[in-house]
Amino acid sequence: MADSNKQQLAYLRESAWGTTPTSAMTIVPWVSGSMAAGIETIRSNSLRSDAQLADSIQVGESPTGSFDFEFTADTYDDFLRSAIRSDADWSTAVNFSGSGTTTATGITGTGIESNASKGQWVYVAGFSTAGNNGWKKITAVASDTLTVSPAPAAASESGTITVKGSYIQNGSTLHSYTFSQRFTDLTNKYHSLTGARLNSATLAATPNGIITLNVGFDGKDISQGTAWAGGSASDATVKDVASEVTAYDAVFISADTGTATAYAAVSEDVLESTIGVSVANRPQKGLGSITRTGMQQNSVDATGSIQFYVNDNTWTYEGYLYGFTKFGLAQALNMGSDERYLIEFPKVAFTGEPGNNAGINTDLVYAFDFAAEPGGSYGSGSTEQTIVISRI
Repeated sequence: MADSNKQQLAYLRESAWGTTPTSAMTIVPWVSGSMAAGIETIRSNSLRSDAQLADSIQVGESPTGSFDFEFTADTYDDFLRSAIRSDADWSTAVNFSGSGTTTATGITGTGIESNASKGQWVYVAGFSTAGNNGWKKITAVASDTLTVSPAPAAASESGTITVKGSYIQNGSTLHSYTFSQRFTDLTNKYHSLTGARLNSATLAATPNGIITLNVGFDGKDISQGTAWAGGSASDATVKDVASEVTAYDAVFISADTGTATAYAAVSEDVLESTIGVSVANRPQKGLGSITRTGMQQNSVDATGSIQFYVNDNTWTYEGYLYGFTKFGLAQALNMGSDERYLIEFPKVAFTGEPGNNAGINTDLVYAFDFAAEPGGSYGSGSTEQTIVISRI
């Protein structure tokens, strides 16, 4: 009898939709999930003299996959890339190490601008003043100079520092994968899902919990097999999972009606946070085919929710809701071992009501839903973006 503890999940990027490359798959840690065949049938309406129903006929197949993960650094970066339909892989990293000096608006250092792009976030470390370190958004790039927001807390401070970061941003590229499930306690028994195109991703941080990631896929075909779909598989590099206690690092708000330039870290406690991205698929099927023959995707739809205790500072956020004020929002995760993420929404609006008094002996809480739209200014062309994900 097969045991859930003995099942493995592996994936592989496809270069052509529905075609599995012959290369090693990556086995990833997972919590739960499923791959469903989605067999579509109709029943013949032919009359029978014995008063029984006629044949069932298969007319299609709508395979799906849904997987739950405990979020760790690097392991699921492919799925983040697909969730926002990124047109490129992670950018060449800013990786400065050397002597740096703060100014009133930024940081200088010989070659500090290498690989840097206007609009991206970088992580600064090494200054003695805490407010000179941490996540900074690059608002301008010049020779040996980065203008950043939040601005340094203290100007004219020098030190041996590091500045790191790479990013992906929403685009219009179609990505797909092959997934395989291996039943290790059975003899050469595998499931394979090809042409898996992501339709949703949810990253959640809840009190006293582990940061989680759920991803859903629509596929082309599902089948049984006797080996990994790619021919072989190897384990992903093992990374520690992170609880919200250690991983939920910071929230930044740019109260500048969505231009996403003047960011400041907030001091308020965040109770709970959820980030959701939907890229609904549009499967196609031609006559004469059981499996899907194509699959387009909708635009990236980024939403989320965030909860604060009500205090004098968070009162301002309720004003954003009432005035339908657009602003920039970014949330940072510290995964440990100097590995970090920051997810920025350059322009969001609160779309959900904060909620009501829950009764006696309770703290009042704002529970805001938000929706993202294009905003900010990125790169030399000053394009707008809906979501930008940075990492170190």
